[in-house]
Amino acid sequence: MSNISTLRLSDWIAKDKSHEETERQERISELLSFFSVPKNPDVERFAHKNAIPYEKANKGRTYILVDENTYPLAYFTLGLGRLEYSADISGKLWKKLRGVGDGDATVLTCILLGQLARNHGVSYDSLPKGCLFNEMLNAVYQGQSFVGGRFLLAECNDDLIGYYQKKGFIHLYKNSNNHLNQMILLL
Repeated sequence: MSNISTLRLSDWIAKDKSHEETERQERISELLSFFSVPKNPDVERFAHKNAIPYEKANKGRTYILVDENTYPLAYFTLGLGRLEYSADISGKLWKKLRGVGDGDATVLTCILLGQLARNHGVSYDSLPKGCLFNEMLNAVYQGQSFVGGRFLLAECNDDLIGYYQKKGFIHLYKNSNNHLNQMILLL
């Protein structure tokens, strides 16, 4: 098993137009181009094309798990999200999610797990089971310690419901707009 480090993309991307910064951004673009996620082309496309612009626009933070050679093993992206009320959510759970002071809120702000993916271009031995999820949770709890937040929202396809439920997420409903399942992890 290799030594694994977690890199925050915002620490790597160019913040100015200097030659050194531009070269570093080209290197990180190259690093992201090695991501292969054949079962989910949207996740792969995000890594290849959208991660850097998303980061520069301050829409969220992408973290890359790399081995000792800085080869990408996995990545995840966290941001701010919104959970809309649905009749599929029990009144008791909605009240718990709302918390104090949001008595009639129909939309709640939360931490959003935007992406979570293992690079299928590497062997399973390279990334211990649970490592990616644990790194993501560490980042969530660190963010929560600064800004608060009552729950983590994950939106996923039907085939990932079981995975997230095993990790403690609660399935709420399927969003009729984007056809993704709304799942939450209470923090």
